[in-house]
Amino acid sequence: MDTSIAIEDGPKATMLTIGGEVDALTTPALARAIRASLDRGRVHFVIDLKAVSYIDSCGLGLLISTLKAVAARRGSMRIVVVDARLRRLFQSTGLDHMLPLHQDVKEAVATAKRAASTLHVQPYSADADDRFASLIVS
Repeated sequence: MDTSIAIEDGPKATMLTIGGEVDALTTPALARAIRASLDRGRVHFVIDLKAVSYIDSCGLGLLISTLKAVAARRGSMRIVVVDARLRRLFQSTGLDHMLPLHQDVKEAVATAKRAASTLHVQPYSADADDRFASLIVS
């Protein structure tokens, strides 16, 4: 199955809308898209997984790596997950405690905007950037 990635930079947060499967084959393209957004100085993300039919450990690992890179830049990340199977995956792995999960995009964007308004973005360290790169480069 093909994977689709759409990126939209809003005034406060970047929306990544992903469809299809997120696995070892498709994670590198997604990582490049996230890296490009980070390189543009974007630090607040809403990642919409409503149209994702499958996610494996590579995809989950990328989400964790992205969260770490965003946190190093004092940003925020929200995940939209509607599918019950995917939601159970996040819950059974404990990732629902690390990654804020939302039922709809509107709610996720609203909380991302609040985070963007209350956080002062500090310069990040090159070490954090190198750690992120090592996690996503194959």
